[in-house]
Amino acid sequence: MNGGIKMKNINLPDIQNSKPDIDSKVDKVGVREVLLPFKVKMKDGGIQHTVADISAYVTLLSKYRGINMSRILRVLNKYIDIAISSDYIDLVLKKLCELLQSPSSYLKVKFKYFLKRKAPISGSIGYVYYPVIFEGELLEDGTINHYLTVSVDYTSLCECSKEISEVGAHNQRSNAEVKILYQKENPIWIEDIVDIVDKNTSCPIYPVLKRIDEKYVTEYAYKHPRFVETMARKVAFDLEKESRVQGFVIVINHYESIHQHNVVAIVHGGKVFIP
Repeated sequence: MNGGIKMKNINLPDIQNSKPDIDSKVDKVGVREVLLPFKVKMKDGGIQHTVADISAYVTLLSKYRGINMSRILRVLNKYIDIAISSDYIDLVLKKLCELLQSPSSYLKVKFKYFLKRKAPISGSIGYVYYPVIFEGELLEDGTINHYLTVSVDYTSLCECSKEISEVGAHNQRSNAEVKILYQKENPIWIEDIVDIVDKNTSCPIYPVLKRIDEKYVTEYAYKHPRFVETMARKVAFDLEKESRVQGFVIVINHYESIHQHNVVAIVHGGKVFIP
């Protein structure tokens, strides 16, 4: 019994598996903005709890009218106890293809990742968050590509402004978005990407600053001016030397303090081109 209504065994029609009106493939069909609680593996061996925004798709073959969307949700909810990692990506991609009779699948997992940061002089501790995206695509030949995107805020100070001004130079909060293609057997950590960006900035950002720290970061940035082009080149130079990175795309944004517009630099690199 269910709510006072007697349930009968009924063979309901499976419309999704019926023949479509137009006989053609759909490259990606699925769900997006699925919010679920997850864990993330940290470089130091710890586990961080987060909320993930998930998109999952499969390829729909021309002989089917649609896919069983609920099967995607069943897969996503079944494996939330597994920490977000390359193994998790592989497992979900394969299960999606298996349950939905598809030759290929795609998964995107977005979340915010938190790291502790000490102020440079006082040592005051706070948390900085980094928007992160793990992506995976299972191709028809069985190959799985793994992507990691990390977004890092920082301070930039204009090289030209410093050179032409008798006093001061304009500076602003800026952002580096780094997307890499990596091999599962030789992964690169979120912390590694953050470190590469931070060491090339005019100055990293800090969540808690006392006056002695503010003096330090202001003067440090002045000694390390960065054009948007300079920042893009420096990050690309370090990624080119990184054996764990097969390909990358860097998008640098400087949110100009003396203009209404922003300035942008983009670099593609590595052995494999990422569009």
